[in-house]
Amino acid sequence: MDSFSNRDSAGRIQDETLLDASDTALFLHSIVENIPDMIFVKDAKDLRFVRFNRAGEELLGFSRSEMLGKTDYDFFPPEEADFFTQKDREVLAQDKVVEIPEERIQTRYKGERILRTLKIPLRNGDGAPQYLLGISEDITERKRAEERLKTEEERKREILARTDRLNTIGLLAAGMAHEINNPLQGMMSHLSQLRAKLADNTEALASLQMIDQGIQSISDLVNQLLALGQPHDHRQKTGALCKDAINFVTKLIESPFARAGIDITVRHQNECVGVYMDERELSQVLLNILMNARDAMPEGGTITIEADHREEGCVIQISDTGEGMSPETLQQIFTPFFTTKGARGTGLGLVVAASMLRQAHGTIDVASEPGQGSTFTLTIPQREATS
Repeated sequence: MDSFSNRDSAGRIQDETLLDASDTALFLHSIVENIPDMIFVKDAKDLRFVRFNRAGEELLGFSRSEMLGKTDYDFFPPEEADFFTQKDREVLAQDKVVEIPEERIQTRYKGERILRTLKIPLRNGDGAPQYLLGISEDITERKRAEERLKTEEERKREILARTDRLNTIGLLAAGMAHEINNPLQGMMSHLSQLRAKLADNTEALASLQMIDQGIQSISDLVNQLLALGQPHDHRQKTGALCKDAINFVTKLIESPFARAGIDITVRHQNECVGVYMDERELSQVLLNILMNARDAMPEGGTITIEADHREEGCVIQISDTGEGMSPETLQQIFTPFFTTKGARGTGLGLVVAASMLRQAHGTIDVASEPGQGSTFTLTIPQREATS
């Protein structure tokens, strides 16, 4: 009884297997058609397509009726077709699966895509290569996500590096502040005595006033260096007038710039308005940029300052006819301690200027080309009116 049952069971299993085998072609066709990756088969002799699935049609944008009987050279640029053909021949010459981790391919409707491809030699009964099977996975979106992640990680590293540099500046400035402020205070004391002695000399008093303001600007610069990289409060600004700051700074530098062969042209557009920035801070920003322009014109030249009140606030453009900057230099000009001036530069002037503008919720943009001079564009929000 048991023996009969086993034979009966074995017989049924054999019958079921035979029934499945009769549908093998349809079964395999269904699998190939529904796999989400591109599957193709080429003949080993001419590398013509003899099989292509639905996913391949959707990826490449060609129907299988267009592909079958054709080669890569009928659909892809010559350099791509050369690459595919070279890999195919390498695979057929070996008896193993070959992986191509990343290959770029031009599709009909989806532009360039990135594929990960496995190529497998299929041999006949005599061991000779008869077909080449290819399975390609579209990894374009994955690669783009990796690139975005890489870019974000690089941005984070840059922020951390910048923070480290600013902290270094703060430590250096803290050590410098005492040594700088002491002589400044002495200079201001002597200026006060001179002002008293020259009370009747209007021209001398005007010069002393300029020196006084220059010393105060140096003191403010030290304080700004101390504040770099540290959290800033939202203190109320006095609402500087761009015109007043520009006039003060240009008058301050007029004589030394003239001796250096530099002409300064100032143009004011529209009505001047108060901005969310103290006049001393704005003057310091302008002075730092103008000194940078001076150093870019060792043989002299022209500086043009244009101020305009627009919807976004006060826009100041400072253009020079200097040496200009290469793209590599342009990318680093706001990096602390970066300078092209050698021992003459500290690499802090533009860093401080950019920091002050950020505190005022402003922006600074630079356009420059070698031999074509540079243009700095400052945009400073208008100070809100107080009731």
